[in-house]
Amino acid sequence: MKQKRLLTLDDLYDYYSSTNQSVHFSSKESDTPIAVQMNGVLKFKKTGEDIEGLTPVVLQSCHIGKNLNKSRIKRTAMANALPSFSNRPILAYIHEVDGQYEFYSHNFHLGEDDNIVYDEVPVGIIPESCEAKLEYDEGKQKTYAVVNGYIFEEYSKASEIIRREEECPVSVEISIRELSYNAKEDCLDIENFYLSGVTILGKTPSGEDVKPGMSGANIKLADFSTENNSLFTGKFENQMVEMQSKLDYLISRFNIDDEKKGGEDFLNHFEELLTKYNKTIDDINFEYKEMSDEDLDAKFAECFGEVKKEDDDVSDVEETGEQETVEKYIRTYEL
Repeated sequence: MKQKRLLTLDDLYDYYSSTNQSVHFSSKESDTPIAVQMNGVLKFKKTGEDIEGLTPVVLQSCHIGKNLNKSRIKRTAMANALPSFSNRPILAYIHEVDGQYEFYSHNFHLGEDDNIVYDEVPVGIIPESCEAKLEYDEGKQKTYAVVNGYIFEEYSKASEIIRREEECPVSVEISIRELSYNAKEDCLDIENFYLSGVTILGKTPSGEDVKPGMSGANIKLADFSTENNSLFTGKFENQMVEMQSKLDYLISRFNIDDEKKGGEDFLNHFEELLTKYNKTIDDINFEYKEMSDEDLDAKFAECFGEVKKEDDDVSDVEETGEQETVEKYIRTYEL
């Protein structure tokens, strides 16, 4: 089996510089982009109005201008790539180091027929409303692509770790559509690219910091193809669609609830109905985001049938001498 190597922008520069000639790459000719990993930082973003169930973060990814590895992304190329940051996954593999939960790296194991199975799972998302922008960092004296994201609090220890650490290194995967290597200037120009996703990095089992990328010898250009070098092509689609739907619902409900008292009942009622009718979000084929609790009750009953209440309480009615059934049930809300 061919060993999987996650290659970095440094590896790509080394590959082209070793040819000692100027070249131009276009994915239109090869039918597949080049995928590389590069450094970035994910920070816990403290806000005054957090959404229940979501931990806000901000990603500081690649910067414009020339990197230490002699690659370069011009401002226009970076600005053109900003829309591609929307709806991209944030992945992580979490393990225990000395009794404390930590992020790890690009972890995988061998499955059937020696196929590589990635152990990373989606722990967050960069949403449509990520407010992607170019922002100048005074301390680093560079202009970075910066976007907002969310870590899901309910599915893993990721939120606990990011709140504790406040800042974590990440491996940012970009897929390059076009590039040029100028042998005279010894510079690799990234001319057209898009973001594929982000993996949070942490510590090895021995407690050492994980470095992004795993370089290998005898690298060929085919090793950089999205098929051979990408974590995100065709992966996690079902999980991300479900998470995106839940994220959209939480945000839309939070915006509505902000104008209503409390908001907690409103936020949980949809999830309560899913449990009550034994359904998942994939079973919902109607637009529910703007519905009131009463409309949701009626719509679920219409689509999935009435659910019988657990207990009935029978009481006498003095005026008529008849008996009527009074429904009695308990409604529970949790955050």
